Amino acid sequence: MIHLIFLIYNLLITPLWPIIRLILTLTDPKFRSSWKERLTTPERIARLRKEKGAGTPVLWIHAASMGEFEQARPVISEVRRRQMPCLIVVTFMSPSGYEPRKSYPEADLVCYLPVDTLWHVEAFYRELRPATGLISRYEFWPNLLIRSAAAGIPLILMNGSLKAEHPYGTWYASWFYKPLFGRYSRILTVSDHHTAMYRAFLGQDAPVTTAGDTRYDQVLARAESTDADMEFLRDPTRLTLILGSAWPADLTLWLSAIRALPASLRERLRLWVVPHEIHPGEEKQVTAVWPETTLSLWSAGPDPAATVLWVDVMGRLMKLYGLGDAAYVGGGFGVHIHNILEPAVWGIPVSHGPRYSKSPEAMDMQRNGLTTVISTPADATVWLTRLLEDPAFRQTTGTATRDFILNYRGSTTRIVDVLRDMR
Repeated sequence: MIHLIFLIYNLLITPLWPIIRLILTLTDPKFRSSWKERLTTPERIARLRKEKGAGTPVLWIHAASMGEFEQARPVISEVRRRQMPCLIVVTFMSPSGYEPRKSYPEADLVCYLPVDTLWHVEAFYRELRPATGLISRYEFWPNLLIRSAAAGIPLILMNGSLKAEHPYGTWYASWFYKPLFGRYSRILTVSDHHTAMYRAFLGQDAPVTTAGDTRYDQVLARAESTDADMEFLRDPTRLTLILGSAWPADLTLWLSAIRALPASLRERLRLWVVPHEIHPGEEKQVTAVWPETTLSLWSAGPDPAATVLWVDVMGRLMKLYGLGDAAYVGGGFGVHIHNILEPAVWGIPVSHGPRYSKSPEAMDMQRNGLTTVISTPADATVWLTRLLEDPAFRQTTGTATRDFILNYRGSTTRIVDVLRDMR
């Protein structure tokens, strides 16, 4: 079947690439820029090989975009910490991942992955000659996967996860996806639940094992780095609720919920809003709905006495979660929720909207009864009331959430051990 996929893909699909490239070149400035750099990948690899020594083993790490790279970062750092004798080459498919990380200091080279035509992939493997390839989370490019075996390159999929409604095992898709997944030498999943799903899809003898999710290690490491300059914002006399990565739908819901609270509870509440996108003047809707509040803008100097702190700068959310008493993670009324691990690592109660199926960690936490799903303003009012009236509930829930995160640490070590043993 793998040979049939190879023929169909290269005879019917990849010949369309020149047309696709022309359209994208004419319509997408980011693609035009990335295409020029993508063409230089083999040349840059050859230069690295010449400078660093052709015989040095190469660990190739591929991330589709920024999110996948962030999952691979702890592995890169651990490889460097152990001083494993190898060159690290990181590839990206997306400009949104490549541009911010093209000078990443722990990699010997950061470059674009070539497009998945047979000749581009062959040139890439011929120059790179990696000892091992580590794919972060997922990658389905047929030539990249199929030709890895011919090139003698063991591929490892790390942070593997499957959605409950994944199409890969269906009658119309399994003929294509199952052989491609079979090209991986090892599949390292984020949890036993996902290991069982992979084995149900690929067979019980498939090389699938649970290694854990590197994001847990990463978020624990970030939480250990405190910011003493923000400690003045703490207020133990009031409950601080943080709306993290909040979208307009999230804010509208929470303002309705807060308005429904009795005044005696509202006066014991602080609200910190960290919007997903910053739009000047958007904070005015808070005072329109909650007129008795005092509003502080971060850019003007955060006031710990204010009822509402509107964070109109980027890069503060993770540390603010550490100063809060409870958190709501935004995005659950759009495509999917944002990072739920960032508040959970601080040991505080966490809630989110109804669309969270694309987040394996949110699914795991919900299965363990550790998060609250907020679908309506009434849901939010009930949860917030309990947080305000029941400190023991806050403590118990927060401790259980923190323990859940701690239970998943160690995935980075397990993944790097696999890399070591495959060399």
